[in-house]
Amino acid sequence: MPRSVRRQDLVALHQAIVDAAKAEHRLHSLLDAQKIEATRWRERADWASARAEIQLALEAHQRAEQHSLRATRLQELYQEAGSRVRALKRHLREAESGRESPDLAVLLADPLEARFETLQREERLEQELADLKARLGESASEAQSSEAQTREDTGGVDRGTS
Repeated sequence: MPRSVRRQDLVALHQAIVDAAKAEHRLHSLLDAQKIEATRWRERADWASARAEIQLALEAHQRAEQHSLRATRLQELYQEAGSRVRALKRHLREAESGRESPDLAVLLADPLEARFETLQREERLEQELADLKARLGESASEAQSSEAQTREDTGGVDRGTS
């Protein structure tokens, strides 16, 4: 004979469904954004290739691949999140009908949340790395520009060796 389901268990299960559905929607939004970025960078790579800008095309292609890889990982997480929502709903229906008393500790553990947080952390690190590279690139070009200006000002003579 099934044990009766406590109201607070049903409320907790319902909240888990809401949270899982929110996570699924967040993943879907992130997935769409990564697909759009991958397409955008592929178009940039094609544009650069058409203009014989080989290095630029290569870098744009690499960015497109990074976004495609993220989209693939997000697609997997999105599918798992959808499965989790469906499983939680099934357990809620069974619990409400009295056929099953769910083991909340097992049902409420969310492995996807940990993976999602890891993915967000990886993306933040990648963005910080890209920002750092951009700043370093700007610093290098400023230094080159400063050197060129100094050569211009001194008429091309290096006065430090005389």
